[in-house]
Amino acid sequence: MSASIVHHENQNNPDQIDYSTCKIIRVASYRDLGFTNLHTQKPFNTPGFYIPGYTYTDYQNAFFYTFFRRPFTHSWFIQFQFNCPKLIPNWFYEWWYYFGPVDQIYPEPILKTSLPYYQKQTPQPSTPIMSKIAFHIDMGIPWICSWHFHLTQLQPDMPMSLVKKFCVKWWDKYDQERCSITSMQKFFTDNRNIEKSIVQLSRSIPTEDQHQHPQQQRPASPTGSGSSSKSKGKKAALQEIFQALQKTLDVSDSESDEVNQQDEPMEDSEDPFGGPCAQDPNDL
Repeated sequence: MSASIVHHENQNNPDQIDYSTCKIIRVASYRDLGFTNLHTQKPFNTPGFYIPGYTYTDYQNAFFYTFFRRPFTHSWFIQFQFNCPKLIPNWFYEWWYYFGPVDQIYPEPILKTSLPYYQKQTPQPSTPIMSKIAFHIDMGIPWICSWHFHLTQLQPDMPMSLVKKFCVKWWDKYDQERCSITSMQKFFTDNRNIEKSIVQLSRSIPTEDQHQHPQQQRPASPTGSGSSSKSKGKKAALQEIFQALQKTLDVSDSESDEVNQQDEPMEDSEDPFGGPCAQDPNDL
């Protein structure tokens, strides 16, 4: 449950994959996955694999090897899920260096206006690139990536080397209004209001210590069920606020999820990504 990947078949040739879409749900640390160190082995959730399990190093490598599918003729449409956790392990920055977007592909309004405004409104992380990753998460900005082999001379008077060359491209159908100043002001205002409501409601819910010392609380009902029902009601309200927060952040996830649930490839007119994203890598 770290990524959702869908391969889109060619309409004229079902055996050929035109392009693939990847939604990154989370980038888990080894503690998130229950590992005690990088070399602890865990069994797969789905049985039937010819190896008994995997390590956290395998998990890291999967983020790289998965995207090395078929050079020259294949491209990836990549985006983060809107509620993707922003506590991302440091090794992922290497992934971003190869597969992530570069400044040259951003439209000028986003690079000079939207991104600087976003960075002023959010705490600056110790690693600068993290602010750009968070910007993509909150604003739902996708990009297109492909790769191919390339012969080059890395050092003078040395033989030619075969290297991987990565290409990225801006998705022209992205609605830039989503990361306009007006939209981001509303985004931050809604988030602050929800955070305040969560804090206020959390403070009103009795703690375990208060349950152990009822004299510090208001008089309970004669049946003793009043405080319990009130606590349950507050917890239910807290859950509703969390759901509202997720709906506020999730602008287009519902459309993407519909794609992931399809057993058959969708027609171009039904594709929420606007048809095949597989441009010729040589045009990137």
